[in-house]
Amino acid sequence: MAENHTFQPWDYVVFAFILFVSAAIGLFCAFKRGRTEQQTTEEFLVGNRQLSAYPIALSLASSFLSAITGLCFNYSKILDQWIR
Repeated sequence: MAENHTFQPWDYVVFAFILFVSAAIGLFCAFKRGRTEQQTTEEFLVGNRQLSAYPIALSLASSFLSAITGLCFNYSKILDQWIR
């Protein structure tokens, strides 16, 4: 039995809300002034060398797990089972 998966009106509302919140956060951070403003690319890329090991370890672990998951699992099978 073939199912037709289409967006309903509430799906569009949620999708638009998520896009709006994401854009608002990006604009807020782009126009925010103060002492957190980066002056050089080094400050942006390495956090002015003031980051502790904890956020760096979390970033590396999440990137690694995301890459491994994408290589090892067939997403179409996962989504097919999840939608049912």
